[in-house]
Amino acid sequence: LIVGFGTLFVWWFLLSAPLEFALERMVTVMVVACPHALGLAVPLVVAVSTSLSASNGLLIRDRAAFERARNLNAAVFDKTGTLTDEALSFQGALLSSTVTNPATTAKEATRPAVTTLEEHRSEDGPLPLLCQEIMATCHGLLLYGFHEGAQASAVGDPLEMELLRASGWRLQPSTTVMGRMVAFPPSATSSALPATVSESTGYAILKHFEFSPDRLRAASLVQDPRTNRVRFFVKGSPETVIQLCRPETVPATIHDELLALARKGLRVLALAARDFSADDESVEAILSRTQGSCEDRDVVFVGLVYLSNQLKDSARRTIAVLHDAKIHTVMITGDHIFTAIAVAEECGILSPV
Repeated sequence: LIVGFGTLFVWWFLLSAPLEFALERMVTVMVVACPHALGLAVPLVVAVSTSLSASNGLLIRDRAAFERARNLNAAVFDKTGTLTDEALSFQGALLSSTVTNPATTAKEATRPAVTTLEEHRSEDGPLPLLCQEIMATCHGLLLYGFHEGAQASAVGDPLEMELLRASGWRLQPSTTVMGRMVAFPPSATSSALPATVSESTGYAILKHFEFSPDRLRAASLVQDPRTNRVRFFVKGSPETVIQLCRPETVPATIHDELLALARKGLRVLALAARDFSADDESVEAILSRTQGSCEDRDVVFVGLVYLSNQLKDSARRTIAVLHDAKIHTVMITGDHIFTAIAVAEECGILSPV
């Protein structure tokens, strides 16, 4: 103790060293002079190493696991939000030539055979109405902050938030049915406060079927204010949605177009729609019939929408450091295989062929 406190006195009082530095020297001398003082050094080592790790952006919750990390030979990364930014940016759509007419409904789109896709870039202006309708209503977003004279704010999945933004539509809670949302096209909200817009001019989202890993798609039942008919919108994995569509509505070049988009590292979703045909079937009857299942067979192919997901600035550096340390890197994603390959090559997980 005398030797230890003497060391502290010399470093701290006489040499004006920082207290932390002086304490480290005191403990070091005490351990050397008396090995039984090793127990005193352990908490100090933990505190110092934790501080150094935190200053380098590393938060340690389990020190035993951290010590075992020296034996790691592989690092596994999620793509979205880890290697790439959480935010996505809408880039455009490839839409069936029979639904690019703003007046076309899902039922009308089945009449001629579809043979071509038409590209609509984000900078080209408003998308065709059917595409807007699906982007603005087929989602699981929530609303908060709505009150008299104020616009409600949507929260939820970043991808669905970006599609809603790109559609230009607005959401507000229904004033007649608790928990229901109504979507309004830009023309319905441009000159009036949300609280004064007539709900009858909006598209009521009657029911939403959430996206799930086993189904690989989401869907919504929506009431069209122009006809009061119930419409069924589907959004999800292109491979899955295409299988659900009527064959005559799917362009022959769809798989080539999908691969071309995926090879650019873009996130691609397919859109489809269907109108309920029974004119005398009430909204209540449709909701009751679809209570436990999602009737998304025999839908009409509408098109593909694609979004970009930028690589984080730190991703390449992190992968390079791990490779220098001989640690194998792996990326896990639910995106298209060619999208995954493009991102993996961009960040250095894969070497370009």
